Amino acid sequence: GMSHTGTVEVNNGLLVAQKGHGLLDRILQTAKSGPAKPRAMDVVASTGPWHWSKQVWRWMQEEKTNEADVWVLPVDVFYPLPNSMRFLIHNRDKSVFYRPWSSAVHHWACSWQKQLNQDNNPLDA
Repeated sequence: GMSHTGTVEVNNGLLVAQKGHGLLDRILQTAKSGPAKPRAMDVVASTGPWHWSKQVWRWMQEEKTNEADVWVLPVDVFYPLPNSMRFLIHNRDKSVFYRPWSSAVHHWACSWQKQLNQDNNPLDA
């Protein structure tokens, strides 16, 4: 689904796919290992949403897919809570972003960034 980052971006936190779909193969084959001490944006670019977005758009252009082949759902289906609101403590505050058609909620725990910060300079993330 689309992401809540202020840009046109396909998020990679939740996906549904048919086994063996060519787009997933492409995403995995084109993922790159980043620098030895990656920053958060290195991860986003090499294996995260920036990488996914680029591969989805290329797939749709090159493969001339029809609507039934690849769907990118609106942000409020899987990601109704904006990443800028991840610090809200109470679920009632977060729930104002949910819609009846929201199927999942990414809570933006950022645990992968915390791991990066333990391994690197905390100012790098």
